[in-house]
Amino acid sequence: MTVKSYGEIWMKAKRAAGLKHTTLRRYQSILKIHLNPTIGSLPLMEVTRAKIRELVAMLNEQGLKPKSIKNVLLCVSALYTDAIEDGHVQHNPALKTAKLIKTAKRSEDVVSFTHEEEWAILKTAQERYPHYYPFILLLFRTGLREGEAVALRPEDLNLRTRCLWVQRNFTAGQLSNTPKSRQKRQVDVSQDLATLLKDYLVVREAEALLNGQSVDGWLFTTPQGDIIRSNNFRDRVWKPLLKDTGLPYRWIHATRHTFASRMILNGANVVYVQKQLGHSSIQLTVDTYTHWIHQSGRDSVLEVDGLMGKPESVGCTPKERAGQNVERKGK
Repeated sequence: MTVKSYGEIWMKAKRAAGLKHTTLRRYQSILKIHLNPTIGSLPLMEVTRAKIRELVAMLNEQGLKPKSIKNVLLCVSALYTDAIEDGHVQHNPALKTAKLIKTAKRSEDVVSFTHEEEWAILKTAQERYPHYYPFILLLFRTGLREGEAVALRPEDLNLRTRCLWVQRNFTAGQLSNTPKSRQKRQVDVSQDLATLLKDYLVVREAEALLNGQSVDGWLFTTPQGDIIRSNNFRDRVWKPLLKDTGLPYRWIHATRHTFASRMILNGANVVYVQKQLGHSSIQLTVDTYTHWIHQSGRDSVLEVDGLMGKPESVGCTPKERAGQNVERKGK
C-alpha cells in the first residue's frame, strides 16, 4: 500500500472519528500539496528516515518556514502512528522531528546525480522513453522545478536568444499563473538544449497535426496530448527509468540539485545560480548548496598557483639551513 492510498483511508477514518475541522483541512492540504507529489507513490514501508530527511531538505529549498515543515512532519508522524496500529508498518520514520527541522538547511541532505548517472539516465530515456526525453533533458539542463517545466508553453521559449520564461507552475493538479517564487523569471538555455528544443518543436507540430491534436497548449504533454501529472509521470516514467538505468530511486527534484551543484562547481556566480533557480533569496541558495560552494572555493584555491605563477625559491630548504647553522657553530 502506498502513502497516497493509505492517506485516503486515513483521512476517512479521521473524519469518522470526529477530528476537528481545522485539523482535517490542514492534514488534507499537507497530503495534497507536500506528500502526494513527493512520497505519495512510495509504498509505506519504503519511506525511511533518509527519505524524510530528503523531504525536509526539499521543503526547505522550496522556502517553507520551519513551522510549516514541522506541521508536515507532524502529519507524517500521525499517519504512520495509525499505520503501525493498522499493521501496515512497524516503524515511524518521522519521529523526533525537532532534530530533523534543526538540520533542515544541511546541504549534505541535498541529493544530486553524478555526471555518469546523468548521462546514463539521459541515454536510457532516449532509448526507452523517447517521448519524454526532451522534458527530462530540460529538467537536467535548466534546474526548473517539475511543475514549472510542466506548465511551459511554446511561446515561453526564445531559442534565438537561448532563454525561456518561467511564468506558471503546475503542482498537485492545480495551475498557478505565477511560479513558486511568485515572480516570473528568465532562464538561460544551453546551446545543445536550444538546438534540441528547436528540433522538438518541429516534430511536435508534425505529430500534433498527424494525430488531429492542437499545436497550442503545453510544451510537453503525455503521448495522448494531456498535461503531465506528477504522480503519473513518477510511476510510469521516472521510477521505471531509474530502475532500467540501474540506479536507486531519487526524487525528480534531484535533477534541479544536479543542475545547481554542477553550475556552482563550474564556477558560476551564486547570485546567477539564484536567479536561474528562482530562489526567493540569495541566503536560500547559499544554505541549500553550502557544501558545493565550499568545494568550489577549495578548488579555486588550488588554481591560484597557476594564475599567479611559480614563486621564486627561498634559497634553501629548512634542512639545508640547519646544516649551515651546524657548520657555523663548528667554526
